[in-house]
Amino acid sequence: MSSSVVSRVIVRGLVEDRRKLLQRGLLRNRPAEEIVRAGSRPQEKIKHRAGVLQAQATLTNAESEYERAARLYREGVSSKAELDRALAQRDSARAP
Repeated sequence: MSSSVVSRVIVRGLVEDRRKLLQRGLLRNRPAEEIVRAGSRPQEKIKHRAGVLQAQATLTNAESEYERAARLYREGVSSKAELDRALAQRDSARAP
């Protein structure tokens, strides 16, 4: 996914989040300092969403690598160490 597509997805999400907050009356009733602390500045939300997208991509890749390593190990083509490495990367990507 290109960076411009990711940026559009992030901005679209920010606009939708802001609209929902305004509809619920949450945005205008909160003190400015609390809003900033909650990370509602656009650049903070963009950074957070980009991090979430990156984590999702990392997890997807790690799961694919683990499945591939497991298949190759079962077929006798790959070593146990390679399987263990893929398992560790997958579990690390799953960690909160």
